[in-house]
Amino acid sequence: MRRRAGIEPSGGFALPLAMGTALVLLLSGLSIQTTALQGQAVLVAASRSRQAEDDLASAAEQLVATLVQQHPCVLPLSLADWSESGLSCTDPASREHLIAATIDLPDQPAMGYRLLHWQPSADLAAEAPGSGERQLVQTLELELAGTGAGGTSPRAQFVVTLAQDTATEAWRVQRLHELGLRGTQR
Repeated sequence: MRRRAGIEPSGGFALPLAMGTALVLLLSGLSIQTTALQGQAVLVAASRSRQAEDDLASAAEQLVATLVQQHPCVLPLSLADWSESGLSCTDPASREHLIAATIDLPDQPAMGYRLLHWQPSADLAAEAPGSGERQLVQTLELELAGTGAGGTSPRAQFVVTLAQDTATEAWRVQRLHELGLRGTQR
């Protein structure tokens, strides 16, 4: 074999091959780690969304129960009409407490919510023959206190179906149905 003057032949190719293989393994590992971290972030966001849904549903149930039991005169009114001074079953301080209140859940700190919307359907449904009840359908929107992702607080809308016994004029909740959660990232 003939050698050129001043040039040494390369002793092998194992080192460059090992370096290339190590680089490929490093990039693969980083890609897998990024995918795992992104999956974890999605799970955390979904968990927060479910928690907000649960908290808002609990707040809606508590609010509707309080209205039915303690303030039935406001049930057929829209939220804008709650400021009337002649309401027999509530005073202005109680109404303000209903609009912005806290809910106490077991094993959790007190959580604030705000009533944004309480709107009856166009009119009370006619009494069903033989039932002795008439129905009222309300749209309810609540917002959790505090700030969520992106500067928005989680909100949810609900449809509340109430029935009033025409003989006793007592109200009861027939259905509370969530229409959707807004203000969180899913």
